[in-house]
Amino acid sequence: MPEDVIQNGGFLVYLLGIVYAFNGIALVTQNYINPAIDTIKKKGIIGSDTMNATLLAFSNSAAESFIVMVSIFYDLPDIGIQTAVQQTAFYALII
Repeated sequence: MPEDVIQNGGFLVYLLGIVYAFNGIALVTQNYINPAIDTIKKKGIIGSDTMNATLLAFSNSAAESFIVMVSIFYDLPDIGIQTAVQQTAFYALII
């Protein structure tokens, strides 16, 4: 973003976008993911301990996976694609 846009309040667009994204994630989690998890627990498909461990693993790797996706889509040279794919595959499959 150019300096003149930042000085004229252009960063507020980014800030509002981040807040909008977090609200969207919160709504999806409350309305879809939590009821699905409760249904799985009630039906006894997966035990409560297993479900909680799986959710813990996904939540621990969510921030790193997001950083990897951003680095791939915005072509940032800090993280190589091979490293990004290996890290995401490790967290998704192993943990």
